[in-house]
Amino acid sequence: MKNKIKKLIIIGMIMLIISTFAITVNAETEGATGTFKVTVTADKTELKPGEEITITVGISDINMGENGINTVEGKIEYNKNLFEEIKSSSIQSLNNWTTTYNDEESTLNGKFLSINLSSGVKEDTQIFKVTLKVKQEIENTTDAQIDFKDVTSNDGTNLINAGAKSVKLKINVESNSEPIPEDPKPEDPKPEEPNKDETKEETESTINKIADKTQSNKDIPKAGKSIIMFFAVLLVVIVIVALGIKNRSMRDIK
Repeated sequence: MKNKIKKLIIIGMIMLIISTFAITVNAETEGATGTFKVTVTADKTELKPGEEITITVGISDINMGENGINTVEGKIEYNKNLFEEIKSSSIQSLNNWTTTYNDEESTLNGKFLSINLSSGVKEDTQIFKVTLKVKQEIENTTDAQIDFKDVTSNDGTNLINAGAKSVKLKINVESNSEPIPEDPKPEDPKPEEPNKDETKEETESTINKIADKTQSNKDIPKAGKSIIMFFAVLLVVIVIVALGIKNRSMRDIK
C-alpha cells in the first residue's frame, strides 16, 4: 500500500513538472510573435582592385508590437584576402541610430550593435553604412560575398531573429589594367636655325644683284638711242652724198 502511494506521488510530481514545462514553452512561443526584416543595399556590384564599396543596412516590415524596435545586432563576415579589414571608422550611423563595431582580434570580431534611444522604431529605416575597400594586389578576376549574419532584435521580452542577408560582388581585375602605351613616333628633326651673319650676307648679295639688274635695264634704252642716232646720221650722210653725186652727174650732162 505504501509503495503504491509512493508511486502515485512520484508520478504526480513528474506530471506536474511536465505540465509546468509545457506551459512555460507555450508562453514563450505565444509571446514570440514579433517579426522584422533586414535590408542590405550596395552602391555597386562590380569593383576593381583598390576601389571601395558602401553597403547600407536597414530594417523593414517591422511587426514588434507597441514598442517597436530600438536594438539590432548581428555580425559582418567577408573575405579578408580580398578586402581590407573593416574598422570602427568604417561604420557610419544613420537616423538617430548609434552603431558600434568590434574590430578587435577576438571571438566577437565582426559583431555590430545598433541602438536607438529616442524611441522604438516601427517604420522602415536605414541604420548604418559600412565601407569596404578591395585590396590592390588581387591578381585574378573573382566573385566575392559580404554576409550580415544572425541579425536579431527583441520585442521587450523575446529575442527575434531576422536571419541573414548577403551582398554578392564581382572583382574585375582585367578592367583595371591600363592599356600599354604605344612607342612614340620619332619626331622630325627640327631645321637648324640659319646663321644670322650668313643670312645678312645673302640678303645683301640679293639686294646687290637686284640693283645690278635694275641698273642694266636702265642702260639699255640709252644704248638703243645712240644706235638710232648713229644710223640716222649715217642715212643723212648717204643721202647727201647721193644728192651730190647726182648733181655732179647733171652738170656733166649739160
